[in-house]
Amino acid sequence: GALPTVSSLGINIDPASGNYKNATISRGTINIDNINNNKVFDLDNPDDALNKNGYYSSNLNLVAGSTINGTQSGQIAMGQNSYSGAFDNTKVKLLNDGTVSLAGASSGGMYANFGTITNNGDINVTGSDSVGMYGVNGTAIVNSGNILVGNKGVGIYGISGQNTLTQSAYGNKKVNITNNSSIVSTSGTENVLGIY
Repeated sequence: GALPTVSSLGINIDPASGNYKNATISRGTINIDNINNNKVFDLDNPDDALNKNGYYSSNLNLVAGSTINGTQSGQIAMGQNSYSGAFDNTKVKLLNDGTVSLAGASSGGMYANFGTITNNGDINVTGSDSVGMYGVNGTAIVNSGNILVGNKGVGIYGISGQNTLTQSAYGNKKVNITNNSSIVSTSGTENVLGIY
């Protein structure tokens, strides 16, 4: 039979409230590209298509010619955690063939926990204390694009685990970093690390 509609279940969604997600996707593949003839996604705008959907343990691909922008602190352009039962780091893959541009402090261009993150495009994280690519718990990090960081920034950061007191149900606690391209800092910056 047909699935019940939201309204037939007595659930009413007020689109004006802004407190909802259009879709939630788990273990899927999402190509972040042209939506309504717009190839620029704005993390500062809660109504932007990228912010109105939830993605969990999924593959994210920022398509060439597309851009993710943000200016607020603590933003992550592309980030995913793996899932319990994942036997290797290829189950969650993030690929940047476009441009990530974050200006807020303590922001991250790409993040994965027991996944694979690849940059073939541009990552500009110019806010202080920001990271271009951040991999945890067996994530394979490959940079073949360009990374630009600001004051106290790190181009590529790899760590075996985030919390030593709580063991993850997945991952191998290894660090795997390959850099084939450039990591540079903005003019006048201090305490910048290329790879940590």
